[in-house]
Amino acid sequence: MQCLITFVTKRARGGTVNKDNLVNADVVRFGRATDCEVHLPDPRIALRQVELHLREGGLFIESLTGTDLTVNGAIVRSALVHPGDKLAIGPYDVTINPPKAGIDAAVSIEMARPLSDDLAQLHERSRVSLGATALSKRGLSWSLFVLVVLLFLVAPVVAYLSPGAREATKTWPIKADTAWNSGEISNAHKFFSGDCGACHQKAFVPVEDKACIACHKTIEQHADPKSFQMADLHKFGCQSCHKEHEGSHPIVLSNQQFCVQCHESLATLAPKTALLNTADFGRAHPEFRPSVVTGPGEIKRVSLADKPQERSGLIFPHDKHLVPEGVRSPNGRMKMDCGHCHVPEPGGRLMMPVKMEPMCDGCHLLKFEPTRLDWVLPHGRPADVIRLVRGLYDGLALRGGVEDPAAPAAVRRRPGTPLSEPERLDALAWAEKRSNDMMPIVFGRTVCGACHVAKPDTATPGSFVIEKPQVAQRWLPKGAFPHDRHATMVCGDCHQATKSASSEDVLLPPIAVCQNCHTGAASASNKISSTCVSCHKFHLRELGPMFDAASMTGLRTQ
Repeated sequence: MQCLITFVTKRARGGTVNKDNLVNADVVRFGRATDCEVHLPDPRIALRQVELHLREGGLFIESLTGTDLTVNGAIVRSALVHPGDKLAIGPYDVTINPPKAGIDAAVSIEMARPLSDDLAQLHERSRVSLGATALSKRGLSWSLFVLVVLLFLVAPVVAYLSPGAREATKTWPIKADTAWNSGEISNAHKFFSGDCGACHQKAFVPVEDKACIACHKTIEQHADPKSFQMADLHKFGCQSCHKEHEGSHPIVLSNQQFCVQCHESLATLAPKTALLNTADFGRAHPEFRPSVVTGPGEIKRVSLADKPQERSGLIFPHDKHLVPEGVRSPNGRMKMDCGHCHVPEPGGRLMMPVKMEPMCDGCHLLKFEPTRLDWVLPHGRPADVIRLVRGLYDGLALRGGVEDPAAPAAVRRRPGTPLSEPERLDALAWAEKRSNDMMPIVFGRTVCGACHVAKPDTATPGSFVIEKPQVAQRWLPKGAFPHDRHATMVCGDCHQATKSASSEDVLLPPIAVCQNCHTGAASASNKISSTCVSCHKFHLRELGPMFDAASMTGLRTQ
């Protein structure tokens, strides 16, 4: 925001002098520190006392030190302020002024309670400089210089070069080279934090890439170096992105600008790429483009704005399975929800594949013969189903005892009665006809065709073929969506399954749904700041390792 700061100084002879300063910052900080946007030099002010934000409801001021501030005479820690409000920040009186056109906020500041002369008198009576003591500046400087050289140069070098010295200092609580440690190591590398030589393999030589590759042999490229030469990671060192000794947090580079410097102008850098330009999830990100099955063996990325249809070869109306009154089942009405079929994988990040057993076969029993409810078809290849059906009817005809007036006498005979050859042929002929009559039922909407696209096999009369199911394992393989982190939401908040009558519907939410909770790199009220690495990986597994055996020699030094 743009904030006009006006410092008001009273003249000794009356009147005031105003000095304006225009500040352009997301947050305006007030304090004694020189990096504050509003510098208040009085010693009674903390380094960073308060800060001023511009939010949807207006200006918001908040104490940073835990001390109270005064707004219109009331002592508060934070408050929403408006033009005309009077604030007291230590010895300063602050007034919120109506902003001019093009300015977000205007503030005037006046020193209202200056220090008395006691401070100056105290300075005169005190020895606050080295020259006022009996110590020699030169002697003290040389002593400190020698001490620094001994502690921070000689001792670490001796400990490194002398095995005896290393052994002697092995049990010391503080090692001789501790002074060279530039900061805490990340949690991922703490298991070898005591072995500095694992990374720093040569004295006084920066860490080399080969030290990283010794453990991270399979680390992948970011882009195909043949198509995107600007993204060939051989040109950069590992520590160009991964900075160690900066704390326990992960050393993954999360600065969005690192990605945007290429991805906001990909159409210019790589005109042949199918990737779209993007700069920020909240304000400049294309609509999601899921990878959907558009035909046999064909997967394409299609924007959700184009309402993609997935040709999976399956028939599944979500709306009929999610009716409020429940669906019919062998045990009566059963109310289904998403969790009946969609089960999180271990860890909860993704979903397990949907399988016939045990998710569907509780209702879809694959029974086809009304007189033989013990006959259950396998969920498998059509050839196996056809073979089983023919075998069941052959066995039934040869055993006899069929209660069908239209069946031959050989089939209706008492079970176990021997058959003559003509009777056997009659029985098998009846079984074949019965099997052929039953095939359209088996592969029709009653059994297989309830969920699969089944058609007669033109090459083999009497046989059927089922279109092989093709379901994209992940609609968004280039992004990551952790379901476990969204467990506070219900499935219907994102997936409109109750309104879907076809399995061809791609039930992904558009980007606008995600933007209700997530914004880009800039913070926003009641939204989660999400940079590129919140959803996308940098090193892509499908592109293979960065370094092969031939390129392992001559790796760059950081």
